[in-house]
Amino acid sequence: MTWLSKMREAFSGKAIDDLPPSWFYQNTGFQQITGQRLPLWRASDEMYASAASPEEAFNANRTNPVVRACIEEIMHAAIQPRWEIGVETADGQWEPIAGHWLQNFLGAEINREDSFSDFIREVVARLMLTGKAHVWKWRGGMRNVSEVWSMPCTVVRELRNKSAQGPLVAGYKVTGFSEIVTPEDMFRLRRIDPGQVNGALGSMASAFGDYKLDQERMNYMAEMLLNLKVPGLVVKTKQQMNPQQRRKLLKEIREEIGAETGNRGNILLASGEGDVSVVSPLSDLDWPGFSEQVEARICMSFGVPPILAGARLGLLRSTYSNYETARRSFYQETMASQWELLSEGLTKGLLYQEGETRLRLRPRYDELPEFQEDEEKKTRRVTLLYQAKLITREEARVDLGRPEAPELGEFASAADFGLPGGNEDSKKEETPPDKEETEDEPKQNGNGAKSNFQGLFK
Repeated sequence: MTWLSKMREAFSGKAIDDLPPSWFYQNTGFQQITGQRLPLWRASDEMYASAASPEEAFNANRTNPVVRACIEEIMHAAIQPRWEIGVETADGQWEPIAGHWLQNFLGAEINREDSFSDFIREVVARLMLTGKAHVWKWRGGMRNVSEVWSMPCTVVRELRNKSAQGPLVAGYKVTGFSEIVTPEDMFRLRRIDPGQVNGALGSMASAFGDYKLDQERMNYMAEMLLNLKVPGLVVKTKQQMNPQQRRKLLKEIREEIGAETGNRGNILLASGEGDVSVVSPLSDLDWPGFSEQVEARICMSFGVPPILAGARLGLLRSTYSNYETARRSFYQETMASQWELLSEGLTKGLLYQEGETRLRLRPRYDELPEFQEDEEKKTRRVTLLYQAKLITREEARVDLGRPEAPELGEFASAADFGLPGGNEDSKKEETPPDKEETEDEPKQNGNGAKSNFQGLFK
């Protein structure tokens, strides 16, 4: 028997060898010797044993500022494009359909409480947090869809089909609603979980460990501030003081400076030679680096650049000069896939299930500025193509979105293009015959280099 076991047996009459192995994960130091079983140590795998449940995911959205900022940024971006109902023609062109019954929902209320924008916000937030969102179709007369509601998965229970025939889901049980909702009246959008058949996986599942770690950090700092007895004043004297002298000195100090008792109002009196060291556990860890790592990993799980979420890491490591670059990346990589997911899910549930298999509900995110070519780069590209005679002057104007101006000749004024700085009565400047320019012999600029840029604008 080891010396530790002998001491342990002397204190409590029970050898350490008789204790279960799990006991040592919960006890350490003096508590192990004396037999006191206080949970001073926990294994991390117990804290993160499972991914976030839907309830925990929604609670993280309520309590964690980084998670909330990511969801807010995603919801804001989700409602930016306009939606159309249309059909793809045989040659791959998109042809909008006007006057469709679903069009009434897109520009107005989708149910008695929410607009279509509210509906999109709810669906995309639930998809990001839990990986799935249910949509309930309410029907009026003639069994036509009259309202559409987004439902969180916490109030919907899927009833699996026990037969090998038919759909996987036989119906849905909604909390507070006695009847079973049929698959014709409810459908589900989901982000695919590769590890499950017909499973769903939200971003919060992978961010859950970092979210819990950040919660532990905040709890630790709060407990230290509330409970740690850090003195607000340290008084050191060379001569030793008896209790009566100490009480008299404390009284005089408090009367003089009005020091209050408390965690940071205590007074420390030290006598004799030597230094006085005050313990400060909050300085033992790299809190800025710790929080930056956690914030970055949460943002990474949701696909939101830290600078867009306002995270400390993004604000310190990025500048507003590359803010637009981060925004373009967010729209083109994260949001584009979310819009396609919404388009496919809503098309299937609101059109295909209603017998309209040729139509599609489509967000026109390709019209957003984040998906357009930079104007300066576009102008430079078109100019180079024109200089190389790979496109005509008319094609260059079309590429740059300029209004058509037929019969203008080689050079035109600003007014001919509807641009500011021009005059409707202005005439083209006459060019002397001996210096007349043609497309084959372009004009030289001030640096002696040839340029056909004036063929596009003046």
